[in-house]
Amino acid sequence: MVNFTYNHVEVYDFEFLEGPIKVSSEDLEAELGEVMPKGTLERLTGISTRTMWPRETFPSDIAAQVAEKLLNRCKDLVSRIDSIINFSVSRDFFEPATSVIIHRKLGLKKSCLCFDISNACIGFSNALSVASAMIESGKIECALLVAGETVRGLVESTIDRLKKLGTMTREQIVQYLPVLTLGSGAVAYLVTRRQTANKPYPIASACESSSEFSDLCEGNGDFCIADYVFDKINKLADKAPIMRTEAKKLIHNASIVGKRVWGKLQKMIGWTSSVIDKIVCHQVGKQVNEAWYKTVGLDISKEITIYKEYGNMVSVSLPGALAIAAKRNLIKPNEKVLTLGFGSGLNAIFTAWRW
Repeated sequence: MVNFTYNHVEVYDFEFLEGPIKVSSEDLEAELGEVMPKGTLERLTGISTRTMWPRETFPSDIAAQVAEKLLNRCKDLVSRIDSIINFSVSRDFFEPATSVIIHRKLGLKKSCLCFDISNACIGFSNALSVASAMIESGKIECALLVAGETVRGLVESTIDRLKKLGTMTREQIVQYLPVLTLGSGAVAYLVTRRQTANKPYPIASACESSSEFSDLCEGNGDFCIADYVFDKINKLADKAPIMRTEAKKLIHNASIVGKRVWGKLQKMIGWTSSVIDKIVCHQVGKQVNEAWYKTVGLDISKEITIYKEYGNMVSVSLPGALAIAAKRNLIKPNEKVLTLGFGSGLNAIFTAWRW
């Protein structure tokens, strides 16, 4: 991935879908019993609720559902979709690619290029860059970027692990806490060659991959959702999905990496912090605070957050927050918007937008 500008790309339309089951931080603490003191989860993260899908839900189910809702509004574009890029961390199977299953469920044309991009929580920014490069080069005209995150299996297996551990030290609580912030959601974005003057469009992206921090957030292995849905996961015993995160170090280093990426983007397009109207960051919780923004060199007062009610929706978190903010009129036409994409690795992609 290289830093580059966008010249002929726009976001034609987008859609967000939340899970039907609302789960509060108090609900998770109740499941944990005496393991975690009451009120700890919301106090440490600022997250009050998150949503989940029913246990039997596949990522392709909700990805196809949110895409269908979008395409019903954009029927004139359906025949022009040349590529589907699924960017979720959650996948139906190891293979085929989840994008292929989504393609089948939507009944799109056979000449449509289907593939997955899996890069932790930064998948949307990667998918946008790849789709835009294909559009800019003239290879395709329209791409459907889609993701459905179903984190219930990871959350439940983590709760089971913590209950078996019993009373935890503060260090153990901090390591497993990020999993308990996770929520589910789905998004779909139609990215096309720019045709109008009234659609949002990306201006430029800057990135960095600081792999020296790749050990700060690790999941054990790569489990597909099918294992969980078909109850195979219970037969895997201690191999159930678990994620360990050095949250404090991850957040701290993300601010340092973010400062460098913001500096790169400034040199590319000449923006300063003062000209930005709105900022949408990856939604992890209140750990991304005023001090964090000062390190990066940006103004926290311009930040739009949804984590309190949705938690961290993994790869859906950033595009979901962007879509929700736009639908709630928190972002106005022609405003300058900055999205701050982060993913464990440690990867960062900052994108400047004209809304």
